[in-house]
Amino acid sequence: MMEVYAFKLNFVDGRNLTFDEMSLHMRSLGFRCIDICDPLFHPKDRTLWQFHMFFIRSDHPAWKSNGYN
Repeated sequence: MMEVYAFKLNFVDGRNLTFDEMSLHMRSLGFRCIDICDPLFHPKDRTLWQFHMFFIRSDHPAWKSNGYN
C-alpha cells in the first residue's frame, strides 16, 4: 500500500511521481494495482488530491480470472 498524489508536490520540489506515473513504475517492477481507498479531494475545487493504492505481483492468481462474477 502506498499513498499517491494527483499533483506534483512542493515539499519534494515537484519530483514525486503522480499516481499514474507510480502505477507505470510499479508495473515495470512487476506489480499491478489491485485496489484503492481513502480518496481525498482538494477543498478549493474538489479535484482529486491523494488516495492509497494497493499493489500485488503481476503474476498473482487474482489476475487469472477476468470475469465479473
